[in-house]
Amino acid sequence: MNTDDFILQTGQPGMFDELGTINGKFTYQDVRKSPIRNENGQIVGIVGSSRDVTLQKKAEAELIIAKERAEESDRLKSAFLANMSHEIRTPMNSIHGFISLMQEPGVTKDEQEEYLKSVKSGSERLLNTLNDIIELSRIDSGELQVNNIETDVAELYAMLSALFLREVKGKNLELINKFPTPDNSFHLFCDRAKLSSVLSILLKNAVKYTKRGTVEVGCTMEGDRIRFYVKDSGIGIPNDRLSDVFDRFVQVDSSTTRAYEGSGLGLSLAKAYVEMMGGSIWVESVVKEGSTFFFELPARKAP
Repeated sequence: MNTDDFILQTGQPGMFDELGTINGKFTYQDVRKSPIRNENGQIVGIVGSSRDVTLQKKAEAELIIAKERAEESDRLKSAFLANMSHEIRTPMNSIHGFISLMQEPGVTKDEQEEYLKSVKSGSERLLNTLNDIIELSRIDSGELQVNNIETDVAELYAMLSALFLREVKGKNLELINKFPTPDNSFHLFCDRAKLSSVLSILLKNAVKYTKRGTVEVGCTMEGDRIRFYVKDSGIGIPNDRLSDVFDRFVQVDSSTTRAYEGSGLGLSLAKAYVEMMGGSIWVESVVKEGSTFFFELPARKAP
């Protein structure tokens, strides 16, 4: 029912929001209409006025967006505080507890060494969390720059695999290498440190979330881009969480009783590094079957 019909049928004045185009420009109009009656009280016409409220409507829409962003910011802040509280308190409690045990009378040398290992592990976890926060802060402030150098892809992977081999073997996993061999390796002009960090983050996640099976790492040429991937046979990611995994402080299991520890900053850092290098990153996954993280970088050559 249009507004004129409404006035004619109800016989009452009304106020309406109407959309239209005036002189080729889309506008919002605040329209007010009233019936015109003759001497017998019969409706013989309609009188109305309109006021352009386009700017007001635009301001209202912007306020709604700002409110939603503020609410999302508050939500993320709350998640950050809860996550950081957990990530800082847990290793600190561990460090404090094992140091107290070391001070107990009758502690053997072997026991002290085990306690020291736990203290070292807790300290590293705490330091990694703080380093990730500082690194993200540097990215947000624009302090972090891209330093491209010629990088031998096979040599870079050899270095990374040596670092992860002990952890992989410790979980009885098989590490499958699909990188080029030194004989047929290629060189990529990129930020070597950031590329190494991205691969390290993805490898660490793959090993962390895989209890049995394999972790496969490789790269392929895709036209003028190089595609890297890290594939695992781990727990997988539900479809409704795939779009969230690169958000800050997000984990597949975000509960305080989750089975896997971590700040949820790693994949956010990986995404930031990849995008700084002009690339893109995404994930494909099936729950209980595993995940594959892909990222592509421009196949630049040294000038």
